[in-house]
Amino acid sequence: FFFFQAEDGIRDKFGVLEFRRVLFRSAGAGIKTAADLEYYVSAPGICRIAQAAWAGGSNTGAGMGDASGWTGSAKGIFDAAEAGDTRALEVTDLFFEILGKALAAVAVTVDPSYFIIGGGVSQAGAFMIDGLERVYKREAFHSVRNTEIRLAQLGSDAGMYGAAFSLITGR
Repeated sequence: FFFFQAEDGIRDKFGVLEFRRVLFRSAGAGIKTAADLEYYVSAPGICRIAQAAWAGGSNTGAGMGDASGWTGSAKGIFDAAEAGDTRALEVTDLFFEILGKALAAVAVTVDPSYFIIGGGVSQAGAFMIDGLERVYKREAFHSVRNTEIRLAQLGSDAGMYGAAFSLITGR
């Protein structure tokens, strides 16, 4: 789900936009060419991508995978990619492609002031933001290309606090 505040300054104008399907090029065996966005861009989603990338291959040095697939965490994938692991970089590049393109589609539709990334994937920090910005700036329409992508200050608890706020305030 994407929660947004309109650029026109109306603070009470909130909405929810849900992507049902995002199409992208297949990255190899086990990667679907169409699936719910959440299927790939959540912490469990990045592990799904990694599972497909590691299945049937040899460990490339991340220390968290074998021929049966990825056995680590989403944070482990981002750490391995940041350290230069080739297979982990392939996984994070696909993650950046999927989410970066989705953010570009949202931006041209609702013109947000910024995007806030929370949940488990926010633990990847600046490495994730840099990768997302690279794809987003390439894919976004020129009028929204400079929309900032930020990490949620509440990290992986951001969704829980947002749900509680919505429940309490009715917004």
